[in-house]
Amino acid sequence: MRRLFVVVLGLVMGWSMAAATTPWTVQQAARAALENHPASERADAIEAEAHGTRRATLSPEAPKVSYELEGIPSGAGFGEYEERRIAVQQDFDFPLRTVWRLQRENARVESARQQRKSMLLDLEHQVRRAFADAWYEQERLVILTTFAASVDSQANTFQRMNEVGRIPDLDASRAHAEAAEVQADLQVERARLKGCWAHLKALTGQDDPRRPLAAPYDSIWLPEALSTEWQRSPRLMWSRQEVTARERDRTIAANGWLPTFEIRGFRQHLPTDSEASQWGGEIGMSIPFWFALGGVGEHQAAVARERIAQSDTRQLELEMQADWEEQVEVYLARRERASTFQTTLLPTSEQVLTLARTSYAAGRASYVDVLVAQRTWLERRLDYLDTLRDLVHTHITLDSLSGRSILQPEEGENIR
Repeated sequence: MRRLFVVVLGLVMGWSMAAATTPWTVQQAARAALENHPASERADAIEAEAHGTRRATLSPEAPKVSYELEGIPSGAGFGEYEERRIAVQQDFDFPLRTVWRLQRENARVESARQQRKSMLLDLEHQVRRAFADAWYEQERLVILTTFAASVDSQANTFQRMNEVGRIPDLDASRAHAEAAEVQADLQVERARLKGCWAHLKALTGQDDPRRPLAAPYDSIWLPEALSTEWQRSPRLMWSRQEVTARERDRTIAANGWLPTFEIRGFRQHLPTDSEASQWGGEIGMSIPFWFALGGVGEHQAAVARERIAQSDTRQLELEMQADWEEQVEVYLARRERASTFQTTLLPTSEQVLTLARTSYAAGRASYVDVLVAQRTWLERRLDYLDTLRDLVHTHITLDSLSGRSILQPEEGENIR
């Protein structure tokens, strides 16, 4: 029994360690944010409100029920007289106005849907930026940790060589100073990574700083092939639907002189010899004769609101087009820079460091040359990491402008 318990415990611990070391992907972080962040619930509520408003606006007015009682008491030459009347009245808008209101409310529902999609995509892009920053700090920590181990080992070796007189005191002191400086950089990097994890936790609701983050740039695409992709942005679609709704508002205001109809049915009891009841119906029409006063002013206001919506949409189109073209150029430049690091700068710095250490061991170079080569090697890797982070951020900006999601259609159905 004890052996079985040990085996089961070992399996559980092994599974837990494997789960803890499984890299967390940016897609998983985005899904967690869509499930846990309040912005997701708010976006859903905005669309639900638009659907409810459309239903309430298109619903006919409630019928009016009236009951009338008229009577004269008996006496002084009058007989008792009582008349009763119950009526039901329903008001109807002009059919064309109902059609225009339906078109306006449909545009507002579509606008709310695009607004919801835009909000969820904004949340996804915030998560992607936070994830990229956390991954960047994680990789910096890995590079600095590896470099610190190498520098520490070198400092200890130099200390032993100095004790036997093989190298001068100055070189040993420099090696220890370099090791101390790298350790200080490590402390700063750990604090920065902790801050990035706090930001990522606030967005996703997940808290596991021991879990490694997968690289967020495994699906970088070529933006030069998508020169008009920004026109599909939900933010732009949202603005265009607002223009459509304002156009229908103007149409409704311009035709405010159209009449409304009334249909009325009643049952009336008359005090006759036979105590008979009468049934009847009435059809009426209400014409706004004073349209030239308030109606004209309402139309002018509707036209002004439509012009404002059109101007806002046109301004948004110009800004998004300019931002898209700028970010595409930045993206291509940063991608070229990343390629230069991979093909030239990183291999060269590695060769220079190896040559500096070999030359120092052979007495053909000073330890200052080794320090410079080490620092250059470290700076090249950190600069390359900076370039990758900037490239990912530019990629996210382009996705934000185009409304692109990293989730698959079946996985990201709630933002489409």
